[in-house]
Amino acid sequence: MDFYEEEAKDAVRFSWNKFVSSKQMLTRAVVPMGCLYSPKKDLENMALVEYDPLQCKCKAVLNPFCSVDYVGKYWMCPFCKNRNRFPPAYASNITDTNLPVELLKDYTTIEYVSQNIQASPNVFIFVVDTCIPKEELEAVKDSL
Repeated sequence: MDFYEEEAKDAVRFSWNKFVSSKQMLTRAVVPMGCLYSPKKDLENMALVEYDPLQCKCKAVLNPFCSVDYVGKYWMCPFCKNRNRFPPAYASNITDTNLPVELLKDYTTIEYVSQNIQASPNVFIFVVDTCIPKEELEAVKDSL
């Protein structure tokens, strides 16, 4: 899949199409990891699940890019490499042929419908690289 198909599928575009998987690769990377996310984009194939997400200690959530040990009943976070045990409800049912929605490759973006969390207003964060000429920075400020 190319960048444009991925962007249409998930409303996310990264500067790289792979995560850095080792310290050696990280030291060789010359272009920083960047992400452009379109939070209000309508996605055709987005799953809605009515439970809370499984989170790692680093606050990342279970996703199709996690490594899963079906025998040991744990998953490994692709960001911090921490091993996380599945809760009993997952562990008793998960196999390589019976996966929760979070691990299906077709659902890299899903929406959690939680009963425990009060809805809050939308929050938008703008990250601006200020290492640009003063005139360009002023133009960016005006457009924001």
